[in-house]
Order: sequence, then C-alpha cells, then structure tokens
Amino acid sequence: TSIHVHINGAELSLQALKNICNNVYSKQMLLYHATGQNPDSIRYQYMQMLPEALVSKLKDVKTMDELRDCYYKSIIGQRANPSLEVNKKYSKARYRILSLCPLFDYRNYKSLEMRLFKATTDSSVIVSYILFVLKLVAYCSLIGRSTYRDLDAIDAEKYSEKYRMHC
Repeated sequence: TSIHVHINGAELSLQALKNICNNVYSKQMLLYHATGQNPDSIRYQYMQMLPEALVSKLKDVKTMDELRDCYYKSIIGQRANPSLEVNKKYSKARYRILSLCPLFDYRNYKSLEMRLFKATTDSSVIVSYILFVLKLVAYCSLIGRSTYRDLDAIDAEKYSEKYRMHC
C-alpha cells in the first residue's frame, strides 16, 4: 500500500493549480527517486506520471471547468466525458502521482491528492510527507506563473539528483 496526502484545494486559484501541475510534472522522476518509488513496481499503476499532454494544454485553460476537462481528457483520452468521470467513485484518472479527481469529485471534497509516498507507521516520516506537500502547494500558490521545465533532461549532467531535489 501507499500513503496518499490530501490537501484542501477549495481556496486555491486556477493559476496555483496550474503551477502545481507544472511543477509536479517537471520533477516527477526526482520525486519518484526521492521517495524510493520504483516505476517497475506493481504499485506504480496506482501512482503513474502526469502526461505531457496535460501540461502542454494548461496554458490555454481559463476556467476551472476547462481545467477539469483538460485533466480528464489528457489522462483518459479525448473521447472521455469529464462530466461522467466526475461521478465515478474510482475513475482511472485518479491513479496519478498528483490527482485532481477529488477537486472535481461529486462528493465535493475539494482536495488535491498526492499519491506518491511509501506506506509507513513512522509518524516523523508521515509528518515529513505532509510538510513536503504543504510547502509545494504554498510555493505554487505564491509564484505568479509557472511553465514546466524538464529538469531531469536539462540539468541531469550538470547537477546531482540530490542537489536538484534540494532545489
């Protein structure tokens, strides 16, 4: 099993949500390695990477409804009907490293879900997971605009993985 961290997304602006998607996308491999996840693991199917199709379309998104449609269509496919997916308890779109499904969920949870962390009973590790997600969301809420930049591809030769994760 794994730990999912939910963060209240009701008060986040559209720009903050776009920033979160961009930042998580650009650092997916760093996040996997930092949390000790293995993409070859059976658990990986429940915490897949965000697709490039999502972040490439985010710049054109102007409303929350457009964000919902963009999220579901880029993950499930262009033929997906977002209004039907929202009403599913277990949509295929929820099994991503960052899930926006609870934000649009019919139950009105209005949260973001990070599905990235290994299961543990160590409270200090769980607290560090929660603090990491809170700081990521706070950072993305404060910056004005974010465009994704694939740090894995650009800086891999110049900087160590540990240093890039620290940054």
